[in-house]
Amino acid sequence: MQTLRLTPKMKVALERLYETSGQSDFVVYSTALALEQRHLVSMPAKPSQRTSGGQFPEYKVSLTLAGRQWCERHFANIRHNRA
Repeated sequence: MQTLRLTPKMKVALERLYETSGQSDFVVYSTALALEQRHLVSMPAKPSQRTSGGQFPEYKVSLTLAGRQWCERHFANIRHNRA
């Protein structure tokens, strides 16, 4: 299996998605696209968008099965330690 190269922002976004109850949340557009190219998240055809003054737009994304598996391998200790 090829090792995925992820930036710190991508890892933070994945961790936040993994910790949410529905495993979907808003992510900055450029990060969402990069994660989608790696097949870790999915964006709907007409994604919902939110913006705040002076910030980049964020889009609603959801973890894919591959993304969930990646998170379980890398973030399993986080959930175990918080429980």
